[in-house]
Amino acid sequence: MSIWHITIAVTDRHPWFGDQAGLLGAVRALVCAVGKWALMFCIVDEHIHLVVMCDRERAGRIAQATALAVRPFVGDSGLEPARIRPVNGNNHLDNLVAYVVRQPAKHGVNGHPALWGGSCFLDLVGARVIDGFDPKRIAVAYPRYRVGRLSDEVGLTSASVAPVGLDAVHRLGLARLIEATAAAHAVPDLSSRTRQVTEVRAAAAHLGLEAGSRATDVAAALGVHRAQIGRWTRHRREDIALATRVRLALEEAVRVADARRGAR
Repeated sequence: MSIWHITIAVTDRHPWFGDQAGLLGAVRALVCAVGKWALMFCIVDEHIHLVVMCDRERAGRIAQATALAVRPFVGDSGLEPARIRPVNGNNHLDNLVAYVVRQPAKHGVNGHPALWGGSCFLDLVGARVIDGFDPKRIAVAYPRYRVGRLSDEVGLTSASVAPVGLDAVHRLGLARLIEATAAAHAVPDLSSRTRQVTEVRAAAAHLGLEAGSRATDVAAALGVHRAQIGRWTRHRREDIALATRVRLALEEAVRVADARRGAR
């Protein structure tokens, strides 16, 4: 199988995401459409980059499926025909990995590029879990792949991807923990009753208890009865809990990096 770089742009390059919910909805739709073929992806304000490993015929079908999946998030702008280009050799792939990870910084998105919800950087470094996207697949296609190198590309150190300890989870507080858990599963808010929302709540409850918070405090932070906490933690997902701890580490690394830049 070969590797292909697919680019899909909004017609006339109009910005197309008004909020985080739309962005994360498009990310989930993309992952559902591309499935196991994706190595990397990034959605910025008016286009998508997608790197897939498959044959050329399937790459064309993937481009069509992706366009159909994200079209509801584009509004009235529409999408231009996809560009599908082959990735020729390790040097080309090496440059492409850096190029995709740097997209949020290149386009000046709001916030630090390491935390941009449209980028697979979060998934590749272990700070997010989206069912259907396998962050380990890139290592099969790309022998030079190193997680630390990805952090360097967004201006952080490789230490940024180490999950925080439970003492730090407790110190940062329950509100921060719940926000980080939602981000670690690409859930924009917790107001619905979807499976993903329940998984976020269960992981946050488990981590809160494990870090030393009282069950009554965890229940109050999540807006539920204390008895619900026990039911949730019996069905928790450890992968989301671990991703939350990595997400918190990234947030702290960004805070430190921003403080250092501000002190110059």
